[in-house]
Amino acid sequence: MPYCSTAIKLRDECDWSVEKALAAIGKEMFNAETVHLLDGDSYNIDAGLNDVRAIVNSDEQLICLFCRYQKDVAKVEAKLADFGSRHSDECTLVAVDHKGMPK
Repeated sequence: MPYCSTAIKLRDECDWSVEKALAAIGKEMFNAETVHLLDGDSYNIDAGLNDVRAIVNSDEQLICLFCRYQKDVAKVEAKLADFGSRHSDECTLVAVDHKGMPK
């Protein structure tokens, strides 16, 4: 599954938890009523379609998204940019490598 080249990083001064940010991304960007923990740090956030997943790095307060299909990456990155703009007090966008690690 290809990773997005940008990720959401929570600002140090924000009141959001990673879980609250995940819920907001799922609801606002993918019309999901809830997000579902799949394993350790991986979540289904796209209303059960299983085309987009989030991986959380709690130590870094980082939420990386990856897609089932390469063709969806640009669309999901646009959604991340939109979310980041809407919630710039709580988070910022950061560049990540092809495995979701900060550059």
